[in-house]
Amino acid sequence: TYNGTYLQYFEEVFRLECPQYRVEMEKSPYARPLQMKGYATVCTFWNGSQKALVVELMSQNSSAGRLRRETNAAGIPYLRFYYDHPGWWNTKEYVVGRIRHALGNG
Repeated sequence: TYNGTYLQYFEEVFRLECPQYRVEMEKSPYARPLQMKGYATVCTFWNGSQKALVVELMSQNSSAGRLRRETNAAGIPYLRFYYDHPGWWNTKEYVVGRIRHALGNG
């Protein structure tokens, strides 16, 4: 369990486990979950001036795919984590493993 919001959790994991990257977090301009449970958040990992990875945090009720298509077309690694899947949480080991693999470090 984590004593905070899912955004705070991911922000802490990114900061502690990927200190070599600058991570910018912003509301997604595309994803709007069904039933308006909240907006998606786009987390962009920067290595200097180069985009190294895009991570989208979104509701499992969202069907948005535009950002994934755009990043894949640009050759930028893309990951998606759902923040509201019942009975399941994004453990630190799971999140870090997927990020390291996407960045070519794992």
